[in-house]
Amino acid sequence: MLKRYIFIPLVFLFFSFACKQTTEHVETKGAVQGTVSCLLPVGAVAIHPAWIFSDTTYLATTDAKGWYRITGLERGTHTFTGSALFCGDTTLSVVVQGGRTITLDFLLKPDSTTGKVYGEFQDGTLFQQRLQEDSSLANWSDKQIFDAATGATLQYKALKDTVADRAVLLGDSVLTIADAWGQYWFTIPSGTYPLTGSCDGYKNVTQVFRVEADSRNYLNFILPRQGIIKAR
Repeated sequence: MLKRYIFIPLVFLFFSFACKQTTEHVETKGAVQGTVSCLLPVGAVAIHPAWIFSDTTYLATTDAKGWYRITGLERGTHTFTGSALFCGDTTLSVVVQGGRTITLDFLLKPDSTTGKVYGEFQDGTLFQQRLQEDSSLANWSDKQIFDAATGATLQYKALKDTVADRAVLLGDSVLTIADAWGQYWFTIPSGTYPLTGSCDGYKNVTQVFRVEADSRNYLNFILPRQGIIKAR
């Protein structure tokens, strides 16, 4: 009988310890932070704005001191690209650990090359209708969409009404405004940027886009409608 009463508390203690072990929280997410600078004759100069990407995902913009921070990253190896106007892209890899913040500084080099960007604004609702009518449209390149007629171009003729300015932005800066036919073009230093298409009555769309040097680059914006678009 004595052994039985001694054994029961020991079993209880064992299971209590096991429960504590299994319910203990293990942090699986980590963070990366650092600065983005450009190597100039006077030395390394912090850049604002500069942008951080992971493949085609836009992650962060530097602040006035050239500082950035990215949180909620899964453990493992991550590859990031740092970009800024008049600087060449720099790509770095880092191992992220759960519950820790890793420092990753980008040192970019000056780059004076430029590229030209051409594109069109498309009405998202009309574009989906055209896809149902002609599925081959899904395989068109951005250049084909720019050169041909989709029937969904966000222009005065397509909606039979006055269309608000269709602007391409980089951050808060307007790079260009589309013409009456919904097309635009501009020259920009080569590099990778988060370019945003904007038009009143539509949702903004941001795309990570690589502008190749000394070439024509094509990027179209297919904007989802926001609310009701009036037509005559």
